[in-house]
Amino acid sequence: MLAGKPATIGFKADTDAIADNVQSLVNVYNNMIQLGHNYHGSQESGKLLHDMESVAKSYFNELESIGLNLQQDGSIHIDKSLLTDAVSAPDARESFHTLNNFKNGLQRKATQASIDPISYVSKVLIAYKNPGAQFCGGLSLFGVFRSDA
Repeated sequence: MLAGKPATIGFKADTDAIADNVQSLVNVYNNMIQLGHNYHGSQESGKLLHDMESVAKSYFNELESIGLNLQQDGSIHIDKSLLTDAVSAPDARESFHTLNNFKNGLQRKATQASIDPISYVSKVLIAYKNPGAQFCGGLSLFGVFRSDA
């Protein structure tokens, strides 16, 4: 309590809490898909979009059976009643297994993108081996004569 005011503690049913967590996962996925669409037509590569969609497509049947429906644009729409039925059914363990596999697949792709972000852009990069070695006939980048010149 703060200054004599009563505190209110609320509880959610397990299925409501699960649905909220699944909605958060789907929101993150849909944001990644939207980001991929935003950059797909520009100079950026469609690799991010392809990678994220490929995770969802690999679990297409399993996701649809628990109420996560893959849309034409690659995003996911949740059928809340089907999701609620799936997570409250006696064989709900299979639904959680599907959700965990989907989440882990997304996490792997996101980790790949964060480790090697340059593979997600289609820009030409040029790397020069020791660019100062042949600069100005014996001058290094700092304007000092090299001893081997």
